[in-house]
Amino acid sequence: MVFQRHNVDSLLNSEISKPESLDYLAFELDGVQFRCFGILHGITGGLNRDYREFVKQSIRSIDGIKLAEKGMKQLYPGCGIDAELEDWAVLRPIDCIVMGFQLLADPRCLYMITVDALREQWHKQDAFIVNQRKYRVDLGESTYFHYLNEQERRKIAGFLPSQQAISNDLKSMSHWYSVIIPKARHTRIEHPQWRRLLLLERVMHIPCRSIHMLHYALAYAKKYRHLQVNLLVGETHNTDMQYLATHQNEFVKTLSTKQKKVMDKIIKRGARLAHYSSAMEKSHLFFKKVTYIILLLTGASSAIVLYGLIFKSLSLI
Repeated sequence: MVFQRHNVDSLLNSEISKPESLDYLAFELDGVQFRCFGILHGITGGLNRDYREFVKQSIRSIDGIKLAEKGMKQLYPGCGIDAELEDWAVLRPIDCIVMGFQLLADPRCLYMITVDALREQWHKQDAFIVNQRKYRVDLGESTYFHYLNEQERRKIAGFLPSQQAISNDLKSMSHWYSVIIPKARHTRIEHPQWRRLLLLERVMHIPCRSIHMLHYALAYAKKYRHLQVNLLVGETHNTDMQYLATHQNEFVKTLSTKQKKVMDKIIKRGARLAHYSSAMEKSHLFFKKVTYIILLLTGASSAIVLYGLIFKSLSLI
């Protein structure tokens, strides 16, 4: 597929038709060819119904094996996704507990998630088209977003360059307390429906999940002898994964000993999960998923208890 690139100014100031399909980044790792498609999946699969349909049609048209970020089989049913990359496995117990706690303890989280999910369901067309392509910020929910160079898209999403983002996240995962101490790792996020990332990014570990998914996909491809694999992942994972595939040796040399250990652990876990095939291995994976959910619920329960104690204290005043 030949995909013509445009900059923001040309999208704002010229009559360009909507793209017909998702674009992708092509790269090779250890003999396997990857085509990596970045998607603005939001909470429900896209920030408006037209964008979701655009993604579904694009996925259906892709030839070959399709591996997707966790949850995309449910977001895009009937599109021929072969398997998911189990990226939730990157999260540590402390991450799950803190995430569950913050989702209920921080009123902004519940508000943003509820309002954003409703807006995604209600809005049929993207604002970039409705507003006659006048506003740069509207690109954050539009099919026109995919005309931009991936690095420009990364800046609009507020993410640091891949090397810095991955390094920062590996450093964060090397200390358990980093999940509790807030630390901004984004530049300014333009689209309002992406801003919830600022609240939860430190426990979501987006860059480290990119490491996991890349090596899960590589192990999966080798297991089933696929020479080419299509990856369907959230936007910014695609640029992280391309960077890792093309610069991994140089990147590793810049890391501290602790960061290298964390990265090695993520790579080995991803490869191991991709090889799970026996009933015992699958039951182990199921147990890990259940544990993940229980930890999230534990954190959420802690928030409810906290609210209960606050309410009781106020009632005694």
